[in-house]
Amino acid sequence: TSIMHCFYNSLLMLVSGSHNIVKVSCLQCFIGSVGTALLMVLLGMHDVDPDVAGNRGYVIYCFVLAALWFFVLSIPLWIYLQEDDTAEAAESIQESFAISWKKTLNSLSNFELVKFLVAMLLFNDANTTLHVVYVVYAAQIGIPVDKILAGSVLNRVISAVASLMWLGLSTLLDPKSCFIGCIIATLIATVLCAWMDNAIDFYLMIAFMTTASSGAFIFNKVLMGALTPREKASHNFGFMGMVNRVGGFVGPFSFSLLSVVYGPKAGFVGLLLMGLLALLVITQVDFEAGYAASFGMVNR
Repeated sequence: TSIMHCFYNSLLMLVSGSHNIVKVSCLQCFIGSVGTALLMVLLGMHDVDPDVAGNRGYVIYCFVLAALWFFVLSIPLWIYLQEDDTAEAAESIQESFAISWKKTLNSLSNFELVKFLVAMLLFNDANTTLHVVYVVYAAQIGIPVDKILAGSVLNRVISAVASLMWLGLSTLLDPKSCFIGCIIATLIATVLCAWMDNAIDFYLMIAFMTTASSGAFIFNKVLMGALTPREKASHNFGFMGMVNRVGGFVGPFSFSLLSVVYGPKAGFVGLLLMGLLALLVITQVDFEAGYAASFGMVNR
């Protein structure tokens, strides 16, 4: 999925243009969330028997059907996508790596881009770690399995609604302010997750966490697009994907370390600190200066 997101994000820049990228990203998030919710309903996850949910055959069935769902919905893109390849050509794998490394070093000289990537890395790491641990933590404190699965369906429904909410907010606020809102919502969700003790708390936490995640999914690419000329779309979004994967161990590592040493709730403190650092760094990013620097690299 990481490679898929790199290709999708770079193609988004090419087909939507900077003036439509917020609208297209919001609608894509809405359609994806609705599709996922429909798949979960088809799998019966909204009202599954707890005994069935833990059955190995049911788990395998879910994975196979999800893979088929992804394959079928990929066919229209494969048929209709037409690309105009004007990228710098490489005659060998070694030359391709050399070109990529050269472009990466150029990107690192753009200080505003680096600051944005640091903020995005801190936020995404905290947010994705929360996504990983909230289900396990809910099970540990005694939330029933059927409530947890229902929460997964609710997650997708809220994501669809939140994507339309972000679309509306984007007409009133700039993408940077919306991204800051995503960070604040994640901080609230982290606090709620640490102190939840029943299904109502669990669902409330999901509402904040999912609203933040859908916004981050939208505005990560929108803000990267604000720093990226069309000619550098493939490289910059690929570089963003690489940074996310390479740095993605920090959140889970800090959470597990603090939880083992100081107790379960201490792990959430680490996520809060990462979110606060992301909030501090993103406020220091000058996107206009960053775009000018990237544009200057294209024209060297």
